[in-house]
Amino acid sequence: MKKNFFTGLAILLPIVLTFIIMMIFVNLLTKPFMEFVNEIFQQTGLLNKSFLFLSGTQIVYVISKILIMLFLFLTTFTIGFFIHHLFANCFFQAFDKLIHKIPVVNKIYQYLQELMLTVFSQEKTTFSQVALVPYPQENTYSIGFITKESPPDGTDEEHLGLITVYVPGTPNPTMGFNFLYRREQIIFIDMKVDDALKFVISCGVMFPGFGKKPESDDS
Repeated sequence: MKKNFFTGLAILLPIVLTFIIMMIFVNLLTKPFMEFVNEIFQQTGLLNKSFLFLSGTQIVYVISKILIMLFLFLTTFTIGFFIHHLFANCFFQAFDKLIHKIPVVNKIYQYLQELMLTVFSQEKTTFSQVALVPYPQENTYSIGFITKESPPDGTDEEHLGLITVYVPGTPNPTMGFNFLYRREQIIFIDMKVDDALKFVISCGVMFPGFGKKPESDDS
């Protein structure tokens, strides 16, 4: 019985307190809002008119109460919105600064941040396709992303066929190298950019199957 009583009290108390606080504010704001609405009704000539079974004075009272409720709702929502976002931003900024000051932990935290930004970034990638390129030596291949196939205007004839390739680092693909290769040095493969990023980040553990693209797709 005692447990049921306190359970009911815990449910009803916030509701009752909210209602009491709301009524206090409504009563405090009734007079200024009624004066404001009454002034509008007098200027428009509606004060002496009735609507259904309500007189002009009663209409002023009802409209004033509605405006007060709307005002309280919007005020509460606005305050809650700003406090929530400002507090959340301040909290996460303070937490971020604190973590970055802890030795060893800050390195792990920074790596995880970069990893999450890479994996869950909603921005469209600028990588057009995936390829294998000879790096770091001629007979060794690395995953690369084609970033630009057409050379910029003003390029001399000797370098017109060069293609820009970004070779990401492992396990952090945000750190890598940009290289210029001739088309015949590049092996274009049938692999999605997302799958290639997973391969790089997982240090090769997540190895998707792939095949060489048909010659018609290379051009």
